[in-house]
Amino acid sequence: MIASNYILPALLVSFTSCMSVKQLQFAGAEHIAVSKEGDHAQINFNIIGHNPNNVSFKLSELQTKITINGQSFANLQSDSVMRLKRNTDFSIPASAKASQEDLMKIVSSGLALLLNGDKVEVEINGDFTLKKFLFRKKFSFQLNEKIDQKMLNGFF
Repeated sequence: MIASNYILPALLVSFTSCMSVKQLQFAGAEHIAVSKEGDHAQINFNIIGHNPNNVSFKLSELQTKITINGQSFANLQSDSVMRLKRNTDFSIPASAKASQEDLMKIVSSGLALLLNGDKVEVEINGDFTLKKFLFRKKFSFQLNEKIDQKMLNGFF
């Protein structure tokens, strides 16, 4: 009887804290690197953000779609689990492969970037799942980055 008087309130407090999960705050992408692997381009980058919650979570089931100037470029799906500590910044390593067909879709954007110095709009849309004990909550996010000629020169 005494144990149930302490365990039940403790469980209710735990469940309540898990139910009020704040959205992770994504700041952008950094350390973008492109390399060629056979007939595919390998894009490596880190998605940076902040966990504003007072509890730690496990991030799982990350799915993203990369769009360049409105053209679908690459997809990423990761089932690896990463721990996000409470009230801290984080960096999620990500990589995606793009086929030659995908690369051909964005050639005009690349030429405009190189010849005219235009900026290319890169959009990263995705979904992820946060887990804590038995609870799971799915969130969506969107990042917008602009690639300029200076950033592109760093690739070569």
